[in-house]
Amino acid sequence: MTMKEKFDKTEEELKNLRKVLAKKKKEVDGLKSLLKTECSKLEAEKKKTHELKEQRYAMAAVLEDVRNVISGHNTTKADVWSLIESANSTSLNSSQ
Repeated sequence: MTMKEKFDKTEEELKNLRKVLAKKKKEVDGLKSLLKTECSKLEAEKKKTHELKEQRYAMAAVLEDVRNVISGHNTTKADVWSLIESANSTSLNSSQ
C-alpha cells in the first residue's frame, strides 16, 4: 500500500468519524433536552406535592378544631356548621 493510498484511507476514516461524532452530538443534545424537560416536570410535581402537604396540614388543624368544638359541652349543630363553613372558605382562599 502506497503512502497516497494510506493517506486516502485515513482521510476517509476521519470523514466517517466526523459524521459519527456529529450524529452522537445530536443524540446528546436530544438527551440533554429530554433531561431538562423531565427535571422541569419533577420540580413542578415536587412543588405540587409540597402545596398538597400544606393543605393537608391545614385541613388537619381544622379537623382538630372541629373535634375540639364538638367535644365541648355547649356545642350546637349551628356552631359545628359555622366552623365547617369557615374552614371551607379558608381552604378555598388558600388554594387560590
